[in-house]
Amino acid sequence: MGILTILKDLVLAVVGKLAEDEVKAWLPRIAANLKNSAVSRLPKELRARYDEEWEGGLAEIPGALSKVLYAVSLLRAASVIKTLQSDASARGVSRTRRFLDIWGAVLMLAACLPLFFVVAILVRLTSPGPIFMQYPRVGRDGRKFIMYKFRCWRIARENAIKTPAGEMLELTNGIKLERTPLGMFLQRTSLDELPQFWSVLRGDMTLVGPAAQHIDSDDPPMDQKPGMTGLWKIKA
Repeated sequence: MGILTILKDLVLAVVGKLAEDEVKAWLPRIAANLKNSAVSRLPKELRARYDEEWEGGLAEIPGALSKVLYAVSLLRAASVIKTLQSDASARGVSRTRRFLDIWGAVLMLAACLPLFFVVAILVRLTSPGPIFMQYPRVGRDGRKFIMYKFRCWRIARENAIKTPAGEMLELTNGIKLERTPLGMFLQRTSLDELPQFWSVLRGDMTLVGPAAQHIDSDDPPMDQKPGMTGLWKIKA
């Protein structure tokens, strides 16, 4: 009886592992198919534009399941865009994009909430300082706003060893910062940008769009909201 129970548990474990691997393997394809389906619902003149934007957004979403959830939101967005496009309403398209931003940001915050808290705790425990850093940026029509990121820097120690280029930062007030080991990981994986979903909810940013301008930039004002991601980031 004991041997049968062990064999049964072993079989269930093996079957469960195989099922998990199959799901992980299929989720990226499902997300891609959902995105393609959303694009196909759009008017022909909009397909190339949104296919590029949504492909860039999908590539930056962390986690296979989160990609599927994001792709599902694109189906709804495509339907709304198509409806509004029928009366050529630019204002309606703007509302649709805002709807997608809010829907996507809420969805991603809910999906990433455990990860959000883990990163916040690690930032607090691994180096002194605040959990978030505030970056002044310029958005649409020259509007200034604060972009939030997880802190990846700390005040440089007096005995800090010489670090590679880009690992030290001197502020305008003379304070020197050094990148933390955790900060290096967060920036490589873009996890430091999770707090930007809050900026999307506030309306300062959009999910997919051009890069935000620095406060001292000489470039002309942007005619659209800066995005958390876009082709500018994929090519960087």
